[in-house]
Amino acid sequence: MDKISLRLSEEEKGMLHGQAKAQGISLSELIRERLFAPQGLTVSLRVEELTRQVGALSEGVLQLVERGENHPLPTPEMPPALGATLERIERSIWDLSQQIGALREVISEQKAQPAGWTSFLSRSR
Repeated sequence: MDKISLRLSEEEKGMLHGQAKAQGISLSELIRERLFAPQGLTVSLRVEELTRQVGALSEGVLQLVERGENHPLPTPEMPPALGATLERIERSIWDLSQQIGALREVISEQKAQPAGWTSFLSRSR
């Protein structure tokens, strides 16, 4: 297999190493995936970032709930329009979480499939 050199700043190199480590793959694998993977597979990076952000938001919500339990405030009356808006937001978040789960499954299936000519030849038998 041939090697190619690539000039990166220390910051860029650190970012790539961090992303590769987070995905549990080598730096070379990450770069190959970014350059040559089918379009759907590159979504894995976005899914990982969204998952990280959702986790951080969930943690923040739990902290707010704990604070609220320690210092309960009187519940203000919610205007009906606000309640309907919150329900739409909740449904959208639920739909997004389902889509993220489906994307993760597709990515896992694609990663599990062997790549290259040898896998193509073995599937053709």
